[in-house]
Amino acid sequence: MADLVVSFRSMERNFNTADHLAFVTYPLVKDVKLLLQVVDSLNKSMVAMVDVLLLYEREYKRIGPYSDNMDHKLDVFRDYCMPRYGINKEFLGLFKEINGLVKAHKSSPVEFKRDDKYVICGSDYKMTTITLEQVKGYVLNAKPFILKASNIVRKDAIRRRL
Repeated sequence: MADLVVSFRSMERNFNTADHLAFVTYPLVKDVKLLLQVVDSLNKSMVAMVDVLLLYEREYKRIGPYSDNMDHKLDVFRDYCMPRYGINKEFLGLFKEINGLVKAHKSSPVEFKRDDKYVICGSDYKMTTITLEQVKGYVLNAKPFILKASNIVRKDAIRRRL
């Protein structure tokens, strides 16, 4: 139960950080490096969301033990949690895209800003750009999934107190 609470708070805190950075802080500061921070916070929030729902299902013994490997967690999440809670398959595409940006950033030898874009260059000279519009789209597309997970856990917490 403690892991569920920690993951839940992490999910909400990281999503609120990403939302605030994208819609409030960036327009004031206009530092392109903030875009990468938004993507990172959003990725952490979505990873925590997967953990929250898996821990929730595990608490009620609806799923068996699973490994700590993220690919395995996503498989279990896709097979059990998504159909049970009506989570759209768009979540996996969004998750993989955001997670891919974070991995590209971590492994990139060169990164720079060009105009209002942040450019990540891979070791194979493949360039990936991050823009404000793209990041805002990620936040807006992730919001329904985060809210759904939040509502599932909160509804149960309220029910337990009564």
